[in-house]
Parts: sequence; structure tokens; C-alpha cells
Amino acid sequence: MTAIGHISGGHINPAVTLGVLVSGKMSVIRGVLYMIAQFLGGIVGAALLMAVTPNSSTGTVENVNWPIAHLGANGLQPGVTAVQGLIVEAMVTFILVLVVYGCCDARRDDVKGSIPLAIGLTVTLSHLLSIPYTGAGLNPARTLGPAIMTGKFDDLWVYFIGPWLGGAIAGVLYTVLFKAKLATPTEDF
Repeated sequence: MTAIGHISGGHINPAVTLGVLVSGKMSVIRGVLYMIAQFLGGIVGAALLMAVTPNSSTGTVENVNWPIAHLGANGLQPGVTAVQGLIVEAMVTFILVLVVYGCCDARRDDVKGSIPLAIGLTVTLSHLLSIPYTGAGLNPARTLGPAIMTGKFDDLWVYFIGPWLGGAIAGVLYTVLFKAKLATPTEDF
């Protein structure tokens, strides 16, 4: 976020971009262009990872251990249904987008500390909470790249619909219910 914040406002996740888009804080054209760039970045990143992964030059990953072979591709853990996975992905992405809104609301003058750190810690906590269920998607662009490179498309829709649903709900909820109000001058007694 810190490295690209001045270019895109730190948008590296289509679910966050959708959350901003549905609240009317971004034009549809800009949102679509951001998402295209995000998905291309996810694919290029996974391709680069595959290029440096042992045995990946043959197009197979059979003799490589699972974590490396799947290049971080997400998958539901044993016993987790697609609906459960969708709910987990929606919940953690909802929290992420709500934190982004709370930290980045220009109308708030009470935000102290490092915004990228707050968002980064939220991403970390979201991963710790969701890895046992879904492998921690949270970002459809990051999920798509490894899926394309490995051909692992099982339940891919969970990792799109869940984060987009969570991001959109957080964007609308923050805009309608939690948006900071402009402070009005008051007398200090």
C-alpha cells in the first residue's frame, strides 16, 4: 500500500475497489480499469512465481510438494462446504474493507498511527482466521493468478463472490451507517 498509494490509493484488491465503487467514491470506469490491472497483476505475479518454482518449466508440478506446487492457489479445507467458505471469505473481507474505510475516511480527524500498518494487521488477522477454512482468499486477483497457472479451479467462485459480497456490504454499510460526520463547532465548557 505504501509503495503504490500515491498512484492508485493503494488499491490492490478488487474486493476493496468494489467496496469503494458501490459507495459512489469511484467512477465505474476507474473501478473497472483498477480491477483489470489488479487481475493482470495477480496473473503476472503467479506466472513469475511459477517461473522460479522447481519443476514448473515442464508445465507439471507433480514432483513438488503441495504448498509450492499450487503456488498459493486457494482451496477449501476438508470438511468445509462451499457455502461455509463463501461466508468465511465474505466475513473477513467485510472486516478488511470496513477497516480500510475507517482508516481512510478523509472526514475523520481522529485517526492516529499508520494506516498501512492498521490495514496490514487486519489482512494478517484475516489470514490467521480464514486459513483453516478457505486458505485465506480475501483478494480475487491474488486467487485468480495461481488458479490459472496451476489449473486449480475448484470452488473458484467462492473466492470471487465471497470477497466481492463482503467488500460491497462493507462499502454500503460504512457509507450509510458509519460515515464520519463533519465536526460542528462547539463551546468547550
